[in-house]
Amino acid sequence: GHPSSDFPAQDARLEGIVKFSSIHPNCSWLTGWTRLSDKVSWEIEVYTAGSYQAFLQVAVSETQRGTVYRLSMRGASQLPSGRHLIETSLDEVYDPPELDGMDRVPRKESYDKPFRLHFVGNLELPAGRQSLELSCVKLPGTMAAEVRGVRLVRV
Repeated sequence: GHPSSDFPAQDARLEGIVKFSSIHPNCSWLTGWTRLSDKVSWEIEVYTAGSYQAFLQVAVSETQRGTVYRLSMRGASQLPSGRHLIETSLDEVYDPPELDGMDRVPRKESYDKPFRLHFVGNLELPAGRQSLELSCVKLPGTMAAEVRGVRLVRV
């Protein structure tokens, strides 16, 4: 297959009140996304310029259905081909329970939870260090869908 890179939530920089699902970021995901002004970003190094398929790992409850996320390269708006920004609407409910891992005592770390891989679209990425930014452009209810991470696959 084509080389892919995963950018988990725990490696993201959070701006605003969006937070991790646990005080321990390992295996956690983004939750509490209640404002359109909040953003998260990953500093990434692109070795091969070109087109990449972008996916979000998401969990979507009935009240979060219709969340629209935007994935963009911060500072890449000067790119000639302009495919530096893509948006996607999460219209399919995927809301599995957290896995308690057979714990006898409630743990402080984040429990794991299944997430679905959702195709966002193709991003044109220049080579070099840059910032991959995720923002929410439509909140259907009080909170946006939960995000475990971003995956980029070279086309």
